Amino acid sequence: MATRPMRSEDLAGCSRVHNLVFGARELFSEDWIASNFAASSLKRPHIQCFVAEEEDAIAGYIFWLERGGLRRNAVLELDQIGVDPYFQGRGIGKALITESLRQVKKRLAMRGSVIGKVIISMRADNLKARALYASILNAEVEVSFRDFFTTDEVIMVTRDLPDWLCDA
Repeated sequence: MATRPMRSEDLAGCSRVHNLVFGARELFSEDWIASNFAASSLKRPHIQCFVAEEEDAIAGYIFWLERGGLRRNAVLELDQIGVDPYFQGRGIGKALITESLRQVKKRLAMRGSVIGKVIISMRADNLKARALYASILNAEVEVSFRDFFTTDEVIMVTRDLPDWLCDA
């Protein structure tokens, strides 16, 4: 499995994954993926997009968004991660998070910035994702919203970066 920055030829594959994972509650997969990719193509983007390839297919994607402007101590949001159901359970989500975040860290360093905090929002009932974010990112639930999108939502925050990211 390879994790790399998203390219224009990945848009259809990422849109397919988005539709498979989020299509029941989110509309216009192609527009969503394309608009995020377009924003990532700027000289100093506030969003960075990555894909995971497996078996010559897009197995998943991840979007990292900088919150509150381009700062020296960047506050990153794991804006969205999607893994094709066919590839789930193979460690692709974990690899997407760790490998893409290492690349984000390098890109930030090129402009003199570091990762300050990481935030993630998700459905409150997505216990598998919450456990993954806690184990990989040291993230903890800090806020809960009732009836936010389609159900209750939580926001997890990483205040102390994990050792693997500090040493990377």
